[in-house]
Amino acid sequence: MTATTSTLRWTTLETSMQMQSCHLFWHKVTLKIILKRELIDCAPSREVPMLSIHRSRRFGGDVEIELGGGVHPVRMLPVSGKDVRKLRFGLVHGPRRKRIRLCAPNVATYDRWEMLLSVAVAKAAAERPTFPLWPYPGPSPSLSALEASCFSDDFGFSDNDSTDVNKGGDGRHHRLLHVTQRTPSRSSSSSSSSQW
Repeated sequence: MTATTSTLRWTTLETSMQMQSCHLFWHKVTLKIILKRELIDCAPSREVPMLSIHRSRRFGGDVEIELGGGVHPVRMLPVSGKDVRKLRFGLVHGPRRKRIRLCAPNVATYDRWEMLLSVAVAKAAAERPTFPLWPYPGPSPSLSALEASCFSDDFGFSDNDSTDVNKGGDGRHHRLLHVTQRTPSRSSSSSSSSQW
């Protein structure tokens, strides 16, 4: 017997803002917080908050970002004093660590969205699922690349700029190198002892 899955979605907050593309263009977008819950055989699962960005197809079309943890957690971008004065904030998301930079129309909207996203990101980080331990020496290549790429001193970015992409790619090129400690051979140890 197969399980039937249905998805419930409802919008809790909706606001118009500006979003930056290509380090140059600011264009109008509509931001929504959507709560998504899947029902499997009428048994509800965990409720997941989603950030929905409605934008023109010219700038890449609509985007939905899951704020509820996962393998590639969402992170808030660091902001400068100038960014705060200009009511700008942003976040990093997805396996390729894409960056989104937004500009609020007024202080009240900025405070509301910055606080809401910060709380959602912090809550997701606290509830982040644990994964099987990397069974080899050293850190997992994919997770270490993820952690290294989430911090940025440069706040500017675009949706499709090559600088936004984690240079590590999708992780398929990583190869695990087993480093073994070699013991010196008898000939080399005897020759070295004869020198002393």
